[in-house]
Amino acid sequence: MSLIETIPNVKNQIKKDFGFEPNFDNAKAFLEKNDGAGNTFKATAKPVLIGTAVVGATTMIFSIIMILTSGLTQNLDKLSMLNPPFLLGLITGGAIIYWFTGASMNAVTTGAYYAVEFIKANIKLEGVEKASIHDSKRSLRYAPGMLRRA
Repeated sequence: MSLIETIPNVKNQIKKDFGFEPNFDNAKAFLEKNDGAGNTFKATAKPVLIGTAVVGATTMIFSIIMILTSGLTQNLDKLSMLNPPFLLGLITGGAIIYWFTGASMNAVTTGAYYAVEFIKANIKLEGVEKASIHDSKRSLRYAPGMLRRA
């Protein structure tokens, strides 16, 4: 995607600087294979990462319970679902997590939407082999302004 092979005399420059002659077609094939391997690794690693987050959250909650009960020796009656502050803390804590998650997803979605709308309306990609730096900068400057107007 960088179109490095279109730069004049780039093969000689790479050979001079790094000591090998590049084969750009072969490199693109390797890049595609490695990209696929990276995506597969990411997909298989997600359950492990989610599990790690669950273990971390559970440990943190248990440590808070240990602090509030002096090592499970005092105020054990307060750790009941029938105790209104405890129940309210569970509900509020869970709601805050979902609120932050929803707010961050909404921000990303809104920003992406306005960027795509700007690109569709103002940047013509037909017949273009390489992205224009000027157009990219223009679309990035435009998107935050649209978010303020939304």
